[in-house]
Amino acid sequence: MKYENVAVLDVRSHEVTFMIGSKGLNDTFIFNATKSEDNGWISRQGFADEGAYVDAINVAVSSVKKNYIGQVKKITVSVPSSFIKVYTKGHTISFDGKRKISMQDVDRLFACGLNDLYVEGRCVKSSAMYFILGDNRKYFDVSEILGATSPSLRGALSFYFVDENFYRLTTSALRAQGYDEIEFIPSTQAQVTYLLPKKLREGYAVFVDMGVVTTSVSVVYGGGIVREETYDIGYGYVVVQLMQDLSVTEEQAERMLQESGVSGKAVPIDVMYTDTEGNVYSAYAINESIKCALDKLCEVISKFLEENYRERAITQFSNNPVFMTGEGMTKIIGAVDHVSQRTNRLAKVVYPDLPYYDKPAYSSRISLLNAATEKEKNQGVFDKIFRLFGGRK
Repeated sequence: MKYENVAVLDVRSHEVTFMIGSKGLNDTFIFNATKSEDNGWISRQGFADEGAYVDAINVAVSSVKKNYIGQVKKITVSVPSSFIKVYTKGHTISFDGKRKISMQDVDRLFACGLNDLYVEGRCVKSSAMYFILGDNRKYFDVSEILGATSPSLRGALSFYFVDENFYRLTTSALRAQGYDEIEFIPSTQAQVTYLLPKKLREGYAVFVDMGVVTTSVSVVYGGGIVREETYDIGYGYVVVQLMQDLSVTEEQAERMLQESGVSGKAVPIDVMYTDTEGNVYSAYAINESIKCALDKLCEVISKFLEENYRERAITQFSNNPVFMTGEGMTKIIGAVDHVSQRTNRLAKVVYPDLPYYDKPAYSSRISLLNAATEKEKNQGVFDKIFRLFGGRK
């Protein structure tokens, strides 16, 4: 099957990446053109410089369009957790007797659930943690309920609302580049759907996306986000800690971080680190500085889970791993082991299962490309017929 090219704009806390690509064989991707550009930076409070963000979009999109022969009318944008609010709602619709569940019924369930939410703002996406039919069993995939016979349809639903300023700035910049059809997808929801197998999500899964400026901590259930928080603790936070503790420049701090990392074992006080310019620093002091910064991340992860899921502390939830990804995971050696030790949870790194792109730094953009190509595939003629006649039996 041949898939059409899609255009995506991946927005991270320090850069934007514009890509045009398509789905390949065996769940691979074909990349036609890509360009990343520094966007100033984005924190939990929003944009540090709105002009820099718009300029980054213009430069990235213009660069790709110059080198791409073809036309893509629609663009899919990932919304970072800083600009997303997640609301959950349980909702039920009943029928006059038993009937086959169709996709129209599923759409109605989401529409009615959104109406009953009574939340102002712009909802850009919805997803289901799970569905329940008349047999009271949980179904985690919509394909499992389409065509089934039931007197009712119930769902635990997640709704994602975008920050209006982010929406306005992004839409304005992309329309100026000739894109009138723009779809927004929450970055975390796209990542967990692509990176975590369905079986892992049939229960509560903890997902941590560590970027350069921010880190998001999310709890996932089925196909939905249950709760999510964003913190201004990323790779850059660790760099600043080193700069302050050791009185070094940003460049020196980054080099220390990339060459030293963090060790869970005691570092002898007499061991020294020498940089490329011949400056000598205590390896113990470097390690303690990095540990101190990462401890702050561990504290917010533990506090988030304690405050929101204390009642599940004695259940399987407390034994579930913390799945980690993002640029920060690749730039700080030993970070994952440190988080595991400090939070007393097994921590696992997740990333795309692709040649060359099998790194946490690519998780966001590949997940977005996957979401966009899946959406394009599912909007074909067969899918419309499938919806019309109520799905598979």
